[in-house]
Amino acid sequence: MTDFDMTLFAGSAIAQGAGKLSNIDEWCPTTKERRWLLIAGSSHSPDAVTLSEKGEREARSVAQGERRSTFLKGVSNDFVNMERAVGHTLKNKIQNLEMEKREVENHIKKFFAFCKTNKFKPMLYYSGHGELPTGNWCFSDGVVGIEEILEWMPAGMTPPTIVSDACFSGTWSHFCTQKQIEGFDCLSATQDYQAAYDQGDKGGELTLYITGHGDLLPDGRPTTYPLYSRGTDVDFRDQKKYNKVTYIDFVKYHTFNDNNILLYQCVDDNHVIAVFGSYAKYKNKKKAFWCSANYEEFTKEMKTHKKSGKFIFSIAADQYTGKIYTYTMEGHGNFQTMLTSDSPKDLESEDLSITDCFALNSKYYFVLTAGVEEFEGKTQKVLTAKTRADLETEIQKYKSKGMIITSVCINVEKEEYLIVMTESDLPQEHKWFAEEGKEWDNWSREMYYKNYYYKIRFVDPFDDHELCVRVKDSNLTAAPSVPAHLYS
Repeated sequence: MTDFDMTLFAGSAIAQGAGKLSNIDEWCPTTKERRWLLIAGSSHSPDAVTLSEKGEREARSVAQGERRSTFLKGVSNDFVNMERAVGHTLKNKIQNLEMEKREVENHIKKFFAFCKTNKFKPMLYYSGHGELPTGNWCFSDGVVGIEEILEWMPAGMTPPTIVSDACFSGTWSHFCTQKQIEGFDCLSATQDYQAAYDQGDKGGELTLYITGHGDLLPDGRPTTYPLYSRGTDVDFRDQKKYNKVTYIDFVKYHTFNDNNILLYQCVDDNHVIAVFGSYAKYKNKKKAFWCSANYEEFTKEMKTHKKSGKFIFSIAADQYTGKIYTYTMEGHGNFQTMLTSDSPKDLESEDLSITDCFALNSKYYFVLTAGVEEFEGKTQKVLTAKTRADLETEIQKYKSKGMIITSVCINVEKEEYLIVMTESDLPQEHKWFAEEGKEWDNWSREMYYKNYYYKIRFVDPFDDHELCVRVKDSNLTAAPSVPAHLYS
């Protein structure tokens, strides 16, 4: 999360030189001998357990008997690779496609007791599905969380290091970083909102990497963003291109809490920056979100969602790929339509409000909505400009008239900025930044402590300058902005 926050988050494992078992003494130092317990997840979990988009597809296939053998081969190869890598330090392995949680608990407790008695450093390894958004290990009747593993540790035992080759496992690395218990660390396959990937039935990418089989991976390393809890993301960052996620997983993770919604999104060449937050009025409202390959596909899907009472709350188009990213929700207005215009200023209306907009193929697309409290009866102004300097002049002109920025986009083909300003009593601050440096950090800190939260974070595709817009709204809480790369 990139709003100003004192919370510590785990850093890149790759940047820390962590993961490969051939040099484990360097990234996991200990004065004691290590012993390993290898654990495999079950091939399916209860319906109440939410998996990644990929995991849910696999689970459906397993239920239909299509992918059970592939899942088994993948996990089996993970175990073969791990057994060879850890050698005589292997204490035990547990693998059962119908594994139940109590069996896992008993094995871990027994393993911990053994390590305490014999003064070994316990090493836990897991290969299998991870629950969204927790990264918890999935078994046939439930999940095992890292908090439980911490509770199962007997007093006086050397804390374990955990290796989790699972979706959303970065959540566990963050947990260890924040707990700051000496020796209690986690190496995870992914960021907290990423799915983990396999190389066919050869096994998980993280496992292949740490066991010396990087030659089987496209870049000689996982295609995800592995984390390790000993270092923080302030000091250790990976290349942005490995911060990849599907749009569905990205939004689902950050809105899993029913209070959270997607406030704003900007997508450029498969790179997304989104702002998530909580509005009391939208608590527990039904939502739907998807990616459309083109505008025609979007219009077809939108018809279905409008029939179910969901209207567009946030929408963005990637002008390089033509894809459209849509987030809809109940309770957002009572009527909505979409208009296309080459003359945006003609759209200013007393009956309908512009609640979002985007550009695609030289045209502007406007979401016009009725019945939205913060827009109803409010004057709006559509501004266009060829340069940021001219745009800023226009913004300041209408801010002095009691208006705030409510929508922003850029038309790449026209090389033209467009901003919608709306009459409002809410205090708002905005600023352009060339990069996330000291100036950005200082401004973010100042705004955060004054209770100004993100509402918009727009990226100029021509030079990556960012327009950060923050608002002070008593109805809005905790609105961080989150960047990621989307799978194409």
